[in-house]
Amino acid sequence: MSSRAIEQAIREIEAAPRGPGLAAIFDFDGTLIPGYSELAWIRQRLRDGELGFAELARTVELAAGLALGTLARHDLILQGLRGWKGRRVAAMDRLADRIFAQAIEPEIFPEMRAIVEAHRRMGHTLVLATSATRFQAGPAARHLG
Repeated sequence: MSSRAIEQAIREIEAAPRGPGLAAIFDFDGTLIPGYSELAWIRQRLRDGELGFAELARTVELAAGLALGTLARHDLILQGLRGWKGRRVAAMDRLADRIFAQAIEPEIFPEMRAIVEAHRRMGHTLVLATSATRFQAGPAARHLG
């Protein structure tokens, strides 16, 4: 997004009515951040030595199917979730915060930060809409308010 387009978007936000009666709804993957947050989680499992060859091959196969349009994103999401089965929620929350701080927060588009902040200044209701898990998107929602 060009700086001119960002400035125009912010002017439009500032011209809108103030208050929580106006909602600003943001998608997460591909809108607030480039690509899919799930990739940061896959990289973490690779770094931790928790992602075996068979599971990695299946994940790559599903990602290719998604890219080719032969599989739904739902299939890839389910594959990713299987690797975290049996973990305690508190441990997942800690891991989510760490992955967000290290890999996702630095990727938030500066332009989108500016737009979110403009809506916050106007008192609008901010909504993060996503098919990502609460562990992927929760830290971003808290960080962006």
